[in-house]
Amino acid sequence: MVSMSRKIRDPIYGFIHLDELECKIIDHFVFQRLRRISQLSFTNMVYPSGTHTRFEHSLGVMEMATRMFDSLYKKNPKLFLKALNIASNKNKDKNISKYRRIVRLAALLHDVGHPPFSHAGEGLFPGSLKHEDYSVKIISHYFGGFFEGEDFDVTNIIPLIKDTENTGAVSIFLKSLISGQLDADRADYLLRDSYHIGVDYGVYDKNIFIESLNLGEMEDHDQFIIGLDKKSYFIGESFIYARYLMLTQVYWHKVRRIYDHHTVEAVKEVLSKEGLSNYPHTDNIEEYIKYDDWTMLGSFSQGKGGSHAEKILNRTHDECVYYTGLFASRVELEKLKREKKEYGLALTFIDEINASSSSFYKIADDIPLIDNNNISYLKDNPNSKIIKGLLEAPSLTRLYVARE
Repeated sequence: MVSMSRKIRDPIYGFIHLDELECKIIDHFVFQRLRRISQLSFTNMVYPSGTHTRFEHSLGVMEMATRMFDSLYKKNPKLFLKALNIASNKNKDKNISKYRRIVRLAALLHDVGHPPFSHAGEGLFPGSLKHEDYSVKIISHYFGGFFEGEDFDVTNIIPLIKDTENTGAVSIFLKSLISGQLDADRADYLLRDSYHIGVDYGVYDKNIFIESLNLGEMEDHDQFIIGLDKKSYFIGESFIYARYLMLTQVYWHKVRRIYDHHTVEAVKEVLSKEGLSNYPHTDNIEEYIKYDDWTMLGSFSQGKGGSHAEKILNRTHDECVYYTGLFASRVELEKLKREKKEYGLALTFIDEINASSSSFYKIADDIPLIDNNNISYLKDNPNSKIIKGLLEAPSLTRLYVARE
């Protein structure tokens, strides 16, 4: 048994307990960089207390993933062992402990590759790279030697963050704890973001959520899925509705969206002054990790971010002069055309949110409802009227002009 060596007070879970290896990773300068990466970029321009970071979110995802893991094992130990391809013998406890630690470490490190200002900065990666690609590179480059003496290594952790050639059925199953429709990442950020910005939009009953998790076996008997007890379909509704409210009232807020635009343009200006058109490639990971919110804000204050940085520093963002409803009607779209023509070159930014980029409820990742291994889905549940109202794809457009 690995001895606990530290506990951290957390507003969502109470205490998060860490073992020696987890402490070693957290204390590494690359992980400490996450203290300088904001969770919600400049959302604090709307909700002033929204200043939390990727650091605490990463700890939270680790804790939530662990509680989900433990709940699934307790609910159906025989099927859980089968999903992990563990024989019911004297070594089962050791193997369960190994996979539990792998899940914890993958959850802890899943966001270690985020750029300055989190998702607002992802459009500045070269090519088609995503923050997961940077996370994987950082893990292999900086933490590869951390697992000596363990019965696992980075090749067991990386497939839970990003699909690789080593991604097998067990990794796919465990990966769904961290990235899926019912995952620890979303489960944590909904609660954490709500807590910090002072709203209840993303609040759901996390204890019922964890207790209601269940495991299902597909008909071909080689795939296992995580779902909810069928009788607890309501917590699935609550989970999806919480995301809907956070998207519409927080993440898609008109002021927050324009600051994402200003952020991207200001960072582009800073990088261009350094002879770069994008953030450094994963092949140059040591240069990439030098960038964080603090370094960028320092460049902004030195005048290297241009007019967009000045708007951020002085909170003189461009103003929204017209917007359609969340589900734009034909009349609204016709007026949008007229407004675009009227404002013409004065428009500084057109914000479009539509089905191609966002949706409230992705049917491809529908929430399974499990009853004695009979699997149905939330969207088909006759009692789940709320979900049927969220299937329509949003179509929202906003027009912005400079204040002057």
